[in-house]
Amino acid sequence: MTPIIDLQLSGPTELEWAATCNDLQPFVWPKCQRLVVVSPHPDDETFGAAGLIGDAIASGLGVLIISVTDGEAASSDPHLAEIRTAELASAVKCLDPSRSIRTVRLAFADSRLSQSLEALTREIARRLRPDDLVVCPLPDDGHPDHWATSTAAML
Repeated sequence: MTPIIDLQLSGPTELEWAATCNDLQPFVWPKCQRLVVVSPHPDDETFGAAGLIGDAIASGLGVLIISVTDGEAASSDPHLAEIRTAELASAVKCLDPSRSIRTVRLAFADSRLSQSLEALTREIARRLRPDDLVVCPLPDDGHPDHWATSTAAML
């Protein structure tokens, strides 16, 4: 069963997030040659992993962003896919002006990823190398596309 977002539930407060973040241990890079960020929608890579992407670049690691959908289901705007794709390109440029980040756009249908789980798993797997560090959304954050992306990336 894929999760459903319940917008009636309150998330953690800023104070709760601060307490959690203060308890985190410093991040230590595992042995890897490349960071691969598997992002269900354009903007998830930036909201979820911008700091990690910047640190990877500063550490000399390669970075690949796999953008699974174009985020076209977020509104009825017929040009939303193009807008969000352009926003992704702009965000990547801000994260790395040297343009060393490689971005792959898979263009799966937004909001229907769970229907394409096998194909998504194959598309992600064929782009991975044994020395990659792969990051993706948590499977239990309540968004069905995040669940599907996480499930596919972890198989």
